[in-house]
Formats: sequence, C-alpha cells, structure tokens
Amino acid sequence: MKRLALILPFLLFNGSYGATISDSITVWKWAQPDTYNLSITVRARGNREEEVLEALRTADDYLKRTGLNYTGGNFSLWPVREWNPKEKRYVELGFSGSSTYTFHLKSPKEQGEIFRALEEARRTAGFKYSVNSARWEVSWKKRERALEELKGRALKGALKEGESFGKILKERCTLKEISFSPNTPPPFPVLRGVKAMGVSAPEPKRSAERVELRASFKLECGKGLK
Repeated sequence: MKRLALILPFLLFNGSYGATISDSITVWKWAQPDTYNLSITVRARGNREEEVLEALRTADDYLKRTGLNYTGGNFSLWPVREWNPKEKRYVELGFSGSSTYTFHLKSPKEQGEIFRALEEARRTAGFKYSVNSARWEVSWKKRERALEELKGRALKGALKEGESFGKILKERCTLKEISFSPNTPPPFPVLRGVKAMGVSAPEPKRSAERVELRASFKLECGKGLK
C-alpha cells in the first residue's frame, strides 16, 4: 500500500508557491531459490572439558570430510551445575558443549551425506545432533542481482509519479531524495523437538520466493523549479 504525505505549500525564494511531497512505492519480483540451507547443531556432554571437545572435534572432522559447503562451526563450552538444596550449594556435574553448522547445498539429496557422516562419527564419539531448520532460499548473490533490478524499476516509478503529481498541481516536480529498503528474508523455522534423523529426511518443496524492495522518495514541486 502506498503512503502519501502532502506537506502544505510553502513560499519559495523566487516568490512562487510550491509543495513538498513524500511518497513511497513497493516493487517486487519472483525469484527461484537456488540454495538449500540445512542448519544442524551438535551437542556433547562429559565429565571433563577434554571429553566434550574431543566429541565436537570428531563430529567436525567427519562433517568436513563430506566436502560440502557450510558456514558456522563455532563451538561453545560451559560447566554444568545443579543446586543441591541439602548442602545449599551448586554441585559440578561436568561440562556441555555445542557447535552449529549451516550447510548450503545444491539439492536436498546432499543432506543424506551429512547424516551418514554424523552417524559414522557417533560410533566413535559420544554426541547428539538435531536439525534446527531446512529450507530452500534465494542465495545472497542472486538476491543482490534481483534488488539491483528492482532499484531501477523503483526509480522509474518515482520519476513517473513526479510527472503525475506535476500534472495535477500544474507545476514541475523534481525528485530530490530517494532511499531503498529491501525486505528481509523470513527467519529459519525452528523444528523444535527434532532429534537425529538417521540417513533419510524429508525434502522440502522448492517454491518461488518474492524479493521485495520499498523506495521512499521526496518530490519538490513549484513553478520556478528546473
């Protein structure tokens, strides 16, 4: 929906009356997702820090062997404590740690390699893993190309509106300011409660994604404008 704010006419330096018009337009296009993003978290627990780190390292090694593209892999490690009401103090129960990976795949079929790697790693190390999310998405490069195209369309739309307002006001309207605000892709849906899935998993449908851009602009209209 367009937003239009018409500021009351003001006196220009040349003595003619004019108006400042603030408006916005939204343009969009459909883009076919070209990357399948799979987010996985690996968790481990042990009596010593070394046990947890070794389990996370083993999972990391097996995931790297797949050769699949991913981001993340940073890990966290923290002590596990429990309050003992009788002794009125915290009791040390060991350590926990986790690592999260987001794989950028060409097809959902590739996720089977990830699950197989994790299952093999679990034979030698004590850890669990869960799937946080899995979805098709338009890649950053493809989204940037789409947004550049939309900026051109939005600019033409703003100039066209300037012509339309000029005819209504019987004055010349000049584009003075314009800013662009792209829409933000929706966050990954969190699949709560999903545990290790073995080597078989659902394959989400690939549907076109709407890439949207909002342009806010300011027009100055007056008989003395050039």
